[in-house]
Amino acid sequence: MTNQFVIESQLEKLDVINTEILDECGFDRFKYYKAKQTLICPKHGEVTFSCVVTNKSKEYLGSLKKCCPECVDRAVKAKEQWDFTQEWKRDYSVACLPDHLKAVRFNEFKTNDDRQNKIISFLQSYAEKFANGERKTLPNILMVGSTGTGKTMLASCVINDVFAKAFKDRKQASARFIRSSEITQGCWTARQEYGTTEQAFLDTFIHKPLLVIDDLGENDTSGNSEWAKRDRERLSEILDNRYQSMPTIITSNMTVDQVEQFLGDRAFDRLQERLVIIRCDWESHRQQNRVVMEL
Repeated sequence: MTNQFVIESQLEKLDVINTEILDECGFDRFKYYKAKQTLICPKHGEVTFSCVVTNKSKEYLGSLKKCCPECVDRAVKAKEQWDFTQEWKRDYSVACLPDHLKAVRFNEFKTNDDRQNKIISFLQSYAEKFANGERKTLPNILMVGSTGTGKTMLASCVINDVFAKAFKDRKQASARFIRSSEITQGCWTARQEYGTTEQAFLDTFIHKPLLVIDDLGENDTSGNSEWAKRDRERLSEILDNRYQSMPTIITSNMTVDQVEQFLGDRAFDRLQERLVIIRCDWESHRQQNRVVMEL
């Protein structure tokens, strides 16, 4: 407690409380006293309140420093808010968004037509419903399109909106962003880098309430049939375990047909049981904003 809330106290009266009741509640047998405290708080002026002390602390009570109840209540609420903020920060860091995508919001996405505005509205509503606990009714999302169209940014905005609403409502949130290639690489090095098994590594994605798999097909191993088969098995396992109750957002530079071919019939069939396809077929934002210098 900060010094400004520490004030002098004065014991005015002691009354003995019935010790039999306390004993029946499982307390050790010693006397309890009800004390009436009057103190001067630099913030709230004269304050009177009751407290309970034991005979062990009675002899020290006159010299003890007490705190104004209103100040204590304010300090407790501040501590609770601080604890919640630290927990929220930890949960947000576990989402593993790239640094340049942390805190990006939908209003930063430049829209050029009604269709893009409709997509933004849908994704905003999607994030709000998820934050409100409606995740079991939400569909999976597949965003396809060429590079630079903002697929990764839009998926990141969903995560950021979820966490922003959770912070506002003082609720917990949990999500995970990962590039498709990092799943493959993580499985290869799970024991060496993470000190765990491949299955335990996959479980971290299977059980996340909201999962974003970015850039599906980036690490295409189709040249090696065994690796490609194993990659599909890993993704299929993740999707199989999520599709009924936890939404997944996937971005890819491939076409929908190519995504189906990449995932295989089983995994794609699971995915499209509840699926919204967003075709980001507009001009690359990077092309629109590029600045090229020739020397």
